[in-house]
Parts: sequence; C-alpha cells; structure tokens
Amino acid sequence: MRKYIIGIDLGGTNIKSSIFTLEFQKIHERSNPTEAAKGPFHVLNRMVDIIQEMLTYEGIQPASILCMGMGIPGLLDPEQGLSIFSPNFPGWDNIHVVNYMKNHFEFPVYIDNDVRVNLYGEWQFGAGTDYKNLILITLGTGLGSGIVNEGKVLYGTTSSAGEIGHMNMYREGRPCRCGSSGCLGRYVSAVGIVKTFTDKLEEGRSSMILEWVGEDWTTITARIISEAYDLGDSLAIEVMHETGKIL
Repeated sequence: MRKYIIGIDLGGTNIKSSIFTLEFQKIHERSNPTEAAKGPFHVLNRMVDIIQEMLTYEGIQPASILCMGMGIPGLLDPEQGLSIFSPNFPGWDNIHVVNYMKNHFEFPVYIDNDVRVNLYGEWQFGAGTDYKNLILITLGTGLGSGIVNEGKVLYGTTSSAGEIGHMNMYREGRPCRCGSSGCLGRYVSAVGIVKTFTDKLEEGRSSMILEWVGEDWTTITARIISEAYDLGDSLAIEVMHETGKIL
C-alpha cells in the first residue's frame, strides 16, 4: 500500500492543505478561508472536513496516510499537541489540536508553530538548503520568525523562540490580544497595515481606496492597500514605507 503525508498550514486568513508522497512530491493542494471569527471549534471542524474532502477527491484511504503535520500559529506545546494561545484567533485558548484530530483520524498527528514549519521547509527544500545558520521572517496576518543556529532549530524553554511579533516596541502602543500593548505584530502585519491606514483616514487623509470601498472601511485589506500602492496612491505608499521602517 502506497503511503502519503498530509500537511496543514493554519493561517489567520486561509487554511492551506496538501497531500504529499513520501518523497515529498505534492499530489494535491488547496486553500480555504479560515473563518477564525466563528470560533476555534468551527476552525477545527473545517480542517477535518478539508482533510476528508482531499482524501475522497484523490481516492486515498485514511489507512494510507503515514502521518499529518500541522503548522499552528501562536504559543503551543508541540509535545503535548496543545495550542496554548493564538492572538489572531478569537477564543483560541488551550485547544488540544492533536486530541481533536485523533477523534476523527487514526494516523499520527503532529503540530508545531506555523513559522517553524515554514522554516523547516525552506531549510530542507528551499532558500536555506545547506545552511547551518538562518532566520526566516513571515509576514502575514501576523508576524513571526524561525531560527536555525548551528544546524539546530531553536525552540526555547516555552517553545516560543522567534516570536518577534510580540516584542514590545511602544510602551503605550496598540493593545494586543496577547495582553500586552505596542507589540511589533500590531504594526508590521496585514492587520497592522490596515490599522495604520484606517487611522490615517480617520485623521482626514484621502486615498483612491475610498472610491473603491465607500463608507465601509471594514472591507479594506492589506491586499487592497498593496494594489493602491502599485497604482501610486500616496497614502498607501506612506503606510507601506512606515511599516517597512518599523520592521
């Protein structure tokens, strides 16, 4: 019986899922909206449904899956399979991801921080191949990094080494769901870019984006700001440059 591996990347915006052969040849890939605002168990159930849909589509039996690896954002305990806290996921506290998946699948399931999973991929197969020391920085809904030092991935005492998104940059800065304020990720991230942009709109600044979204500023996204930047919008350019300087 041929064996396969499943990989899941849980992002604040999308769930990216793939099936691989044991030689890491990708045979199936998809991306689905995370819908994080609907709560942790909605997200967990979405992942279960996505996995089952992929297996059905490819005609693969669960018994053919050697294991599944999942990249989960935020603070976690990889050995226990426990996601302790994820700031971009409302209500996501002490969620035992591995146990939840075990209720639905018999194959082994492993979790790690989503950025470290990304780091492992680049280290083994991408830009970091053959390097003993490297740092990967991810810019998405939030901000994170992963570190390889002398051929070893750094985890730290609480498995949170590299969580630069929660470095305090401004003592009286923007509140963060981690409980602190002024965290770097509140400024350098998709969420941070939108916040910076809308703050400037509230100050009376103008932008072509207002012609696109009208009065509904909640539809403004980092992608829209990026598109306006490419079109030469002065406010979008200012926000992008400010964000880059902070990083």
